[in-house]
Amino acid sequence: MKGAYQIDDASTAPVVISPEAFLTLKRLKTEFEEVIETIEILNTPQLMKQIERSKKDVKAGRVCELSGADDLDSIWE
Repeated sequence: MKGAYQIDDASTAPVVISPEAFLTLKRLKTEFEEVIETIEILNTPQLMKQIERSKKDVKAGRVCELSGADDLDSIWE
């Protein structure tokens, strides 16, 4: 049974979309990937514990100001 969305496997015709539609699809793909990543983080108990601990560290003032990657060397020494 052929439905409205069935694709003919033998078809080699290209799909043509406008540049605006292409950019919208790229943006939506990026947003979808970000949502998936967020869900994965929220469903990882260890990461959530680390995030909560980091929030407490910031609230307590246990932070270091960095102006660049080179500053990490002095913190980790």
